[in-house]
Amino acid sequence: MPLRRFLCDVEILGDLLLAEGTTLTLQPSSDIDPTENGQLVIEATTDSLLTFKLKGSDGVIRSGTLTLGNPTWDAWGSAPAPP
Repeated sequence: MPLRRFLCDVEILGDLLLAEGTTLTLQPSSDIDPTENGQLVIEATTDSLLTFKLKGSDGVIRSGTLTLGNPTWDAWGSAPAPP
């Protein structure tokens, strides 16, 4: 379902409703597989690794990872000073 925007700054994406200023907090499991075709899950595999899994229309689960790191830029967007 495409994202729809309303004048009152409420966004609906599928069954998820977000109002402006709301905080969305997720606590993903460390080991979960999608059960239905077309379903996407996100795992918190470790403290520094997220795993995305998608069960395709052919029933095959495909996955990819995103490595998280420590920020290297300060609050003003400047690069850290060289050592």
